[in-house]
Amino acid sequence: MKTSQKHIDLFTSRVMSMNYMYDLPVYTQPVYAPDLLDRLGKFSRILEKEFKELQDLIVMVHADGENPTEDQMFNHLTALSDLLGDIEVYCHSEAIRNGLNLHHILNFIMDSNDTKLGADGLPIKDADGKFLKGPNFTPPEPAIKAYLQFQVKHASGELCPRK
Repeated sequence: MKTSQKHIDLFTSRVMSMNYMYDLPVYTQPVYAPDLLDRLGKFSRILEKEFKELQDLIVMVHADGENPTEDQMFNHLTALSDLLGDIEVYCHSEAIRNGLNLHHILNFIMDSNDTKLGADGLPIKDADGKFLKGPNFTPPEPAIKAYLQFQVKHASGELCPRK
């Protein structure tokens, strides 16, 4: 399906072009594909490979010790940049394959993250620095679902693509 959005950021446009080039689905509205289970399995395996790269980076940083050279530091940051970038591309590509506007969805998630503060208005974090849910936490899923339903209703009204 060709895009009908008037404005798409450059990165999303490039990922869409990549999907077209590699004959991957491109949708601009939510689509529940009949092969979703198979696609999720493939996406999981891709992310597992990226996680392996993260583990390899941890080993490399550990091996270089507490006082790495400047060149080693740049190597670490380069590997981290590549890893995070690859994950970002894979996630955006998967979103486009399912007609999900990840930029809008991320805003709902950030709105939810803003509600994770404690009763005192301060962040609650675990030992790894992950933000924990406070007493006023609002999950993002209801807003995401309403957004997806709105998109489908105001586009084609169909969630499943026709064969």
